[in-house]
Amino acid sequence: MRFDPNRYSKKIAKDRLPYTVFETSSPLLNQNSGLDLCFQINKVHNLRLASQTVNHLLITPGETFSFWQLVRYADRKEPYKKALNFSNGKAESSYGGGLCQLSGLLFWMFLHSPMTILERHGHSVLFLPSIKSRPYGENLPCGENLPCGENLPCGENLPCGENLPCGENLPCGENLPCGENLPCGENLPCGENLPCGENLPCGENLPYGENLPCGVDAAVSEGWLDLKVRNDTKEIFEIEISFDEQHMYGKLLSGNPIETDYTVFNSSVSYVKRDGKIFQTAVVYRRETDRKTLESHETELNVNRCEILHKPSVKSKVPKE
Repeated sequence: MRFDPNRYSKKIAKDRLPYTVFETSSPLLNQNSGLDLCFQINKVHNLRLASQTVNHLLITPGETFSFWQLVRYADRKEPYKKALNFSNGKAESSYGGGLCQLSGLLFWMFLHSPMTILERHGHSVLFLPSIKSRPYGENLPCGENLPCGENLPCGENLPCGENLPCGENLPCGENLPCGENLPCGENLPCGENLPCGENLPCGENLPYGENLPCGVDAAVSEGWLDLKVRNDTKEIFEIEISFDEQHMYGKLLSGNPIETDYTVFNSSVSYVKRDGKIFQTAVVYRRETDRKTLESHETELNVNRCEILHKPSVKSKVPKE
């Protein structure tokens, strides 16, 4: 028997921690996926069950969060339902399916914190592109504002990770076209105006819209694939998960302010066709910016490779290997 040196998080908070480190959300149903809606509804049931085991969980200094240490007992009182899992390149229904949406949400939150990622696994095959969530947009890096009067065609994205010029504003009353995306897929609601000369304050959230970079999913499989992070800081963190009819929401809280902004982006995403299949290679970076000094540095987190079964979002033809 192998000795496990980790001390795992188990304690549930009695009082909610006061500071928000990061918040995000994920749509529960995808009406355009082509997948059986019954299985998607069952997935929501499974997500609600599993989330109860991590909601308000404290991760104290030196402790390790393990997805399966907690979630594997979520069905003790109420059983999971059959929902879709993606395994070995196939979509199949299984007991407790769909929990990767929760692990993915948690991983995205952990990437925006100073905690250390110990274990994370990407899916070998992606059936669907990452879908937009609604509230709780990303933060603009400190001091960056919307570019002056720039108009993009409806629905066109700025390249993932592209920075907006510092200190430039939209002219008074000018709208962003419907569906226009800011760096890394963040967007303002259709027709929302910025007052003349007004900048977004340092760290203020953009409303409504989040497009995840490629390669930030987190596959889990009991006994095989886990999501683990360790708190190597002196701070205490708390996980908060909630739901409404359309979304699952995640917040990472702390006992004291975290004086660093984290931006996760793709430095590059490329595609190649091999034996009639399309494969994606996504390089994932994280920029850490000190809120006081505005000094920042970037670190490569991982290079994620997988087969994709959806149409890649590139205008040019995918080259053959």
